[in-house]
Amino acid sequence: MRSSLSAFVVILLSCAAPRQAAPVSPAPPRDFRACGEVAGRSGEAAPARSKVVVLWQVSTGTEELYTFKFGEAPVEDGRFCITLGPPPKEALNGGHFGIALLELGDALAEVPDGRLTEKVMKRLASLGSAENYVLMYVGPELGPGHGWLDRFPVGYGCAFVDRSQPSIDQQVPMPTSCDSLSITLHDPEKVQPTNWL
Repeated sequence: MRSSLSAFVVILLSCAAPRQAAPVSPAPPRDFRACGEVAGRSGEAAPARSKVVVLWQVSTGTEELYTFKFGEAPVEDGRFCITLGPPPKEALNGGHFGIALLELGDALAEVPDGRLTEKVMKRLASLGSAENYVLMYVGPELGPGHGWLDRFPVGYGCAFVDRSQPSIDQQVPMPTSCDSLSITLHDPEKVQPTNWL
């Protein structure tokens, strides 16, 4: 699972050429809420005992990548809602922006907030993921000139990539509603990372 996440982040962090900055809000919100549903590719129901964990993918500016867990929520009747305050600096790239995957795991697996080891990652035993969605966080000090990040306002947001686009150049992250995210049940070995170029 770790190798798939690392490859995903390397692709994701390869930003396009700078774009004109979108209007930004004056300050990040104190709290953020994201909700969605969990289901199998063929409509299978979510496991009765499961939870969604928020895994922030962080690059140190060198070849080192790490996963930082900050946030989780139980799955009830196939749905989840996550509430987050401002993320720790250690969960952000350069302390300025964050990109988080949503993973589905066993509700009894204890995964503390913080930088995760390989042992803890295996304990999570991923049951599914939001393959087409990520959570975003843009700090107020980042400023414009950072490619597709300029599409997002200061604070939290959600990004979506439409896999139906015929060209990889068109598969760029776009702001989307944080009220209708989707996590798909899957075999961890069959994760389909999205091209974020």
